Amino acid sequence: MTQLDLQITCATRLQTLLPWLRHYLRGLLRQAPEGTLSLHEIRVMGRVKRFPGLSLQNLADDLGINKATASARVEALVSSGLLVRHVNPKSRREVMLKMTPAGLLAYTSAKDYLKANLVSQMDDFSQTELQELEKGLALLARIVTHAHPEISDQLSELNDLSEMNEMNEFNDLDQITVQIPEQIPEQSKEISEQSPV
Repeated sequence: MTQLDLQITCATRLQTLLPWLRHYLRGLLRQAPEGTLSLHEIRVMGRVKRFPGLSLQNLADDLGINKATASARVEALVSSGLLVRHVNPKSRREVMLKMTPAGLLAYTSAKDYLKANLVSQMDDFSQTELQELEKGLALLARIVTHAHPEISDQLSELNDLSEMNEMNEFNDLDQITVQIPEQIPEQSKEISEQSPV
């Protein structure tokens, strides 16, 4: 294969896989304990956590949704006591958002639940396969940060871990401790024929 052939193959596989990743995460969250945040809610909470005081309009722009949809999602989280709204003192027409302590707990719990399930799905991976996956994720992060350098800090951890692995400073998987929930939903090994939404 030529360089260009490999690039086309990788791009095609990424285009196929990425929509299914969101579908997969939604499936995990549907089987989560009652009260666990949905994928939409995790996205909202994640933006507010990173940018306390984020405006409703900026939230909508960041998530690629209209302001009415963002407002509805925020309203549900405010009603649940996970977010609070307040008026921007510099512009009374602008609503600013902030996460509550309960919101931070809910967000962290949902992220931990997803991470634990992802860890369990890799139980049968060899250490070599895990190292290859780690390097692949770092390369994917490089593609994303090339197009969006403003988020490079958020994805720098992927590159840092890859470099550590190459220096054999993090090659003992027994050093990694992840708390696994008592019940991990079993995922079907066969991909549904239904298109991800």
